[in-house]
Amino acid sequence: MTREQTKERLISLGVQAESLPESGMWDLRVADLTEADLGGADLTGANLDFANLANAHLAGADMAGARLTGANLTGANLDKANLYGANLYSVNLREANLNRADLTTADLTEANLGGSRLWGAKLSGANLEGANLADVTWVTPDQLAGALNLTDAITCPAVIGGLLARLLNRPSE
Repeated sequence: MTREQTKERLISLGVQAESLPESGMWDLRVADLTEADLGGADLTGANLDFANLANAHLAGADMAGARLTGANLTGANLDKANLYGANLYSVNLREANLNRADLTTADLTEANLGGSRLWGAKLSGANLEGANLADVTWVTPDQLAGALNLTDAITCPAVIGGLLARLLNRPSE
C-alpha cells in the first residue's frame, strides 16, 4: 500500500486529514484504530503514541521509525511488519502475532509481549529491558541472544535456560 493509499484508508477510518500532512510526521497519537485493516500500510515515522490498535491487522505494514509509546496492540497481527528502529516503549503487545516481524534496533523497554508469537522475528539490537516475555511462543535463544538488553526482562524459563546455555556455549537441557 502506498503512502497515499494509507492516508486514504486512515481517513476512511475517521482520522482527520490535517493529522496526515503531505510532508512531515503523521500525528496519530491516541487514535482509536481498534480492529483496523492496515495490512501493508506505510506508517513509517508516524507518531502512534498511546493509539489503540487492539486486534488491528498490520501484517506487512511498514512502521520503521514509528513512535508507539504506550500504544495498545493487544492481539494485533503484525506478521512480517517492519518495525525497524521503532519506539515501542511500554507498548502492550499481549497475544500479538509478531511472526517474521523486523524489530531490529526497536526499543521494547517495559513492553508487554506476554503470550505473543515471535516465530522468525528479528530482534537484533532490540532493547528488551524490563519487557514481559512470559508465555511468548516461537522465540528461540538465538533470537534473544541478538537483543541488546534483557535486564529485568520477565521471560519463560525454557527460553531463558536455552539463552543462558547458548551464551555459555553449552547444550541446553
